[in-house]
Amino acid sequence: MLLPYSAFVSLLLAASPLIPFNGSLSWRISREAGLKNFAAGSYAESEKWFQKALDAAGQTSSAEAKQTSLADLARVYRAEGKYPQALSLEREALSIA
Repeated sequence: MLLPYSAFVSLLLAASPLIPFNGSLSWRISREAGLKNFAAGSYAESEKWFQKALDAAGQTSSAEAKQTSLADLARVYRAEGKYPQALSLEREALSIA
């Protein structure tokens, strides 16, 4: 029996502290899950995964990961009609440059 994607991702995230990737593996996995959910129109689930990606980006030294995570989360907020929140995140992402 195959694991559903969300169960697989959860399993990988649980194992990621055991792997010395300094948060970047968690970021990649969370972002990928967010992108898949966004493409499927599951905005609430996508928002959850993009927030996890943003949290993981904060544990890395990658400004690009943080910018990307902020932009991804802003895209979800725009799709949900949460324009002030989207604009705030977009401005934050631009300030990192």
